Amino acid sequence: MDDSFYITNVEFTVKTVKITAPSDIFHWGGCFAENGLFLILEVAGDENKQAVLYGREILELILTKFADIKERNWSTLNAVILAVRENPKVLTFTLGILNGDVLYLGTLGEGEVLIKRNGKTGRLLTHVNTASGRVLLGDRLLFSSKTFLSLVPEEKRKNLLLIDEENEEVEALSLLLSKSETAGAAALCVNFKKVEIKKEFSRASFSAIKRKSISGISRVKDKIGRLKLYIKNKRERNFEDEEEIKRKKIFLSVAIILSFLLLISVFFNISHTKSSKGKERLIKTIELVSHQYDEAVSLIDLNPARARSLLSDSKLSLSPLLKEFSKNSSEYKQVNEWLGKISEKEVEAYKIFKLTSVPVFFDISLVKQGGLGNMIRGFGETKIILDTKNKLLYTLFTTTKKSEIIAGSEVIKETKWIAVHGKNAYILNEDGILRIDIAEKKSDLIIKKDEKWGEIGGMAVYSGSIYLLDRTKHAVWKYIATEVGYLSRQNYLNPDVRTDFTSAREILIDGSVWILFPENILKFTKGLPEDFSFKDFSDTLTNLSVFSVSDENKNIYILDKNSRRILVFDKEGIYRAQYQWDEFVNADDIVANEEEKKIFVLIGSKIYAIEIR
Repeated sequence: MDDSFYITNVEFTVKTVKITAPSDIFHWGGCFAENGLFLILEVAGDENKQAVLYGREILELILTKFADIKERNWSTLNAVILAVRENPKVLTFTLGILNGDVLYLGTLGEGEVLIKRNGKTGRLLTHVNTASGRVLLGDRLLFSSKTFLSLVPEEKRKNLLLIDEENEEVEALSLLLSKSETAGAAALCVNFKKVEIKKEFSRASFSAIKRKSISGISRVKDKIGRLKLYIKNKRERNFEDEEEIKRKKIFLSVAIILSFLLLISVFFNISHTKSSKGKERLIKTIELVSHQYDEAVSLIDLNPARARSLLSDSKLSLSPLLKEFSKNSSEYKQVNEWLGKISEKEVEAYKIFKLTSVPVFFDISLVKQGGLGNMIRGFGETKIILDTKNKLLYTLFTTTKKSEIIAGSEVIKETKWIAVHGKNAYILNEDGILRIDIAEKKSDLIIKKDEKWGEIGGMAVYSGSIYLLDRTKHAVWKYIATEVGYLSRQNYLNPDVRTDFTSAREILIDGSVWILFPENILKFTKGLPEDFSFKDFSDTLTNLSVFSVSDENKNIYILDKNSRRILVFDKEGIYRAQYQWDEFVNADDIVANEEEKKIFVLIGSKIYAIEIR
């Protein structure tokens, strides 16, 4: 079918081709394309109700929801998607809404949208995602459902971007999709066909004016020079009387004034042209930023990473415009206002929680007068706290706030590192590694100090095995637990792995080994490095202090003392949130527990609890 629309005052038509397979009891797929609304839908049926009946109900709901909303923007797209989002029968729902020359796209389930533009083909949308952008004349889109994707190879799908109604590829696919096992497959081809192109604005007039003005100035200058020479010669020969000389001077003054006025005219002509171009750029940029901003606002809860990306792109588009306008101009103020709006939403999109006060959860001085904490570790509700000043080790059960001393100076001595796993606490001192039974408060030396150790920069325990980070030997020593004790030292890292651990801060384990550095984190799995980096986060990190990683938590919590904040990333490195508090600059250590929904912050004798949001 063909629909007529306008793209920036240029008429165009939208040609669509629908490809669907017959339905069966358990699968139905369908397409809809009319009046700027494009969608494909694939639904599942069951023994109680055929898929086609579910499909008709959902399609009717979608069209009714769309008809009830007059505007065509991100809010409309999200409202329609949310109407079917929780329906378990929807296998694929891909929706496109055209408003002028802007197309809004969203998809649920396992769908895909391909685009062909200027001879290049790429994936525009896949799975649960959204996108928007300007449609260009000649663009071709292909919407595909889950079953269609599984049946039709990518190369054939790309070929469909070249089709029209008579194309042999369509006939072949229609024959393929007529088989019973293809039920539910659906595809929609959309072609934005060119009808008329308006002529673009030409800059020739400005160039001609400029050349003409410069030529005029040159001629006037030449005349002035010749006039000066003429007057000089006349004076020398004394052929002119005083009245004649006076008239020549007046003429010369008028010529100079006219030249000056001409120069001013050219200057203002160029300035006016530059100003007009600047305003034109501003209008286009504001229009683009407005779309990006609206999309970002609608995605803050659904897809915060995408929202942050859109807001960042908007800032990059706007910032250069500040240099093009004077600070007192209305254009400068308009750009500044938009930058302010974007910054406000960035705080929301980046989930920046600014804390003014945090409640004290526990005070160590209640257990030991003058007690101070230097390090805290956790396993479930059990927390252990090292006090190097008093050479003590405390336990704290955070569900009951019960706390006691489990080891004194005769055991602790010069302890550098602690860990906790199950019912035992572990300490590393000048004797080696000691295990302390938390309930019995009994300790025993399980691994003697090894002369081959270098500077130990951290200790962690996982599934009974003990790991030591050696900064000078650039190794991770592993001691495997057995029923009769621990096996001898071995390097956890594969022989061909070479990593400099000189500046490493500490080591934690959740199945993989995580090692904190001032500027980043390294991740190792089964002795090999695994790709890990901070994503969707542009700030420079220079002094990461301590962190919290656990197999009980989905996220990583990092203390950045310089910036007085705790950063939260998931275990793929994607930024999630941050908590800002001035007192973080004094923090000694942190430990997070997502089941308790708390980040525990150790500062001197006090442990503060921040609610995880």
